[in-house]
Amino acid sequence: MADNNLKFWENRFTEYLQQHLNHKDSAHDLGHFRRVWKNAYHINAHEHAGADELILLTAALLFTILLPFQKSSGKKYIIPAKCGEDGDIARIGV
Repeated sequence: MADNNLKFWENRFTEYLQQHLNHKDSAHDLGHFRRVWKNAYHINAHEHAGADELILLTAALLFTILLPFQKSSGKKYIIPAKCGEDGDIARIGV
């Protein structure tokens, strides 16, 4: 993965989160995304795991978005079709 492509998506995801996150949940804000991404990146590098960094970055984004949804809905599991019901996830521009 070229570093510039990874940085492009990190910037896109950051812009998305700045515009769409519910700022009432400080536990799952932009800082949360950055912490999760940083930890995943360092674990991957330290363990020489060789995981695709764009997949790790995307997982950090989805974890930041979907965990508050799961908590607020009171459901233990999220049905994938429900996640994009309002179109938020589709607006990332993938």
